[in-house]
Amino acid sequence: MIATRLLCAVAPLAFAVACASPCRAGEYLVPDDYATIQDAVDEAAGSLDAANIVIIGQSPIYVSTEVLIGADFDAGHRLVIRPGGLPKLIRATVASTSNTELVFHLETTQYVTIQDLDIVRYTTNRGDLMRLASCENVTLERCRIGSIWTAPGEPNHHILQITYPKDVIVRNSVFFSYLPGEFNRSIILQSMSDDDRSVFAGHRSVTLVDVLQSKLAVRANPDARTD
Repeated sequence: MIATRLLCAVAPLAFAVACASPCRAGEYLVPDDYATIQDAVDEAAGSLDAANIVIIGQSPIYVSTEVLIGADFDAGHRLVIRPGGLPKLIRATVASTSNTELVFHLETTQYVTIQDLDIVRYTTNRGDLMRLASCENVTLERCRIGSIWTAPGEPNHHILQITYPKDVIVRNSVFFSYLPGEFNRSIILQSMSDDDRSVFAGHRSVTLVDVLQSKLAVRANPDARTD
């Protein structure tokens, strides 16, 4: 059911996760090694590795509470969340079964990248989907974020709330809803008064989109590759 409701976005580009200089990398595979994304993030938060990669090796992954990423990450202790595993997923769906909980909540964190995920509400929506609060050097790329539920939810909510950001990047991403008018805003920015606050939207980022059923394409389970 999830796969048939997903919006087909711009074909994902293949990027390698690499360090600018030699560094250690810790990998945390969900659900093979860690039952939940939160478990993997918590383990990465306490690691001594400079680079930390949470690899989502199953799709969909269901969550009922928010995935919280806090102040444990910085320039010397970075985090990437992306699909992977064996066979390697090109994309993965993170589906929230909660009406009100955020799916991802980034709070006072730095140097976090989320790539190639479909982050969706898989029930009637009664809340925002994602929040970035007081974050620096956070990147969302090639993500599709929205609601795929067929029944209308409550008004006055947003897909992505960004508060007091610095060097936050949103690129090659799509914000959508299965039903028109499901969200007030795709992205809402708050507390931008200081001169050093900044958000950058890369090319092909699509915002303020309501997707009618007629525009949805039926999609098989996320592609897998073994190379």
